[in-house]
Amino acid sequence: MILGACKNAFRWSTPDPADDWIQVGHIFIFDERVILIDPPLVPGLYDEILKLGKPEAVILTTQNHTRATAFLHKRYGLTAYLPDQDANSIDPREAVRVHDIGDYETYASGNVLGLKAIKFGAEYCLATDDGIIAFGDNVTGDASGNIVLWPDWYTPGPPYDAYLNEMNAAEKNNFRSAFVNLVKESNGKTLLASHGYDIAENLQSRITDMRF
Repeated sequence: MILGACKNAFRWSTPDPADDWIQVGHIFIFDERVILIDPPLVPGLYDEILKLGKPEAVILTTQNHTRATAFLHKRYGLTAYLPDQDANSIDPREAVRVHDIGDYETYASGNVLGLKAIKFGAEYCLATDDGIIAFGDNVTGDASGNIVLWPDWYTPGPPYDAYLNEMNAAEKNNFRSAFVNLVKESNGKTLLASHGYDIAENLQSRITDMRF
C-alpha cells in the first residue's frame, strides 16, 4: 500500500488475472472514514487496510470492477456499493461476478457515503469536496503525467457501449468537452485512475493537453 496522488488517498496495484493490464485500487480516508474504491485483491489486503483505519465500505465506479468486492463483503462484512449501470456496458464475465457478491447497494448520480457520484459515459466517477476525482475505465494518466481518454491499451470486451476505434471525431470532441466540464465544475485537482497512473494536484492545468 503506497500513498496516492494526495495526502488522504492510498493506492495499490496488481496484474489482472484474466487480461493484460494492471488493476489499481484506492483507499479514501476522510472525516475519519475509510472507503475502498475499485479494490483489486492482493495477499494481506485487509490487514494492510487496518493500518490506516477500519474500512467502512467498497464503492465501484463500474460494475466491470468487481475485483475483491465479493471477498471483502463476505469475509469482513464490508457493504458494497455498485453503480446503477446499463447492462449493455457490462462485460458478461463481470455480470456473473456481480451475482457472487450477494447483497449490495446501488447508487446513481448524487451522494454516496459523502462522495459525489457523477455519471460520465457508461460509468460513474466519484468526487470529493476538495477536488479528488476517481475514474473507472474511461480516463487515466500516463507515465508522463498526461491525461488519456478512452485508453487504447484496454482489450475490448463485449458488449461495451463504445470502443475507441468506433468513435468518430465529433464523438471524441464531445467526450473531451464533457471531461473538461466535469473537471471544472467539480473543481478537480487530482485524478485517481483504476488503471494506469494517477495525476496529482495539477489536473486543471492538464485538461488542455489530452489524448485518446
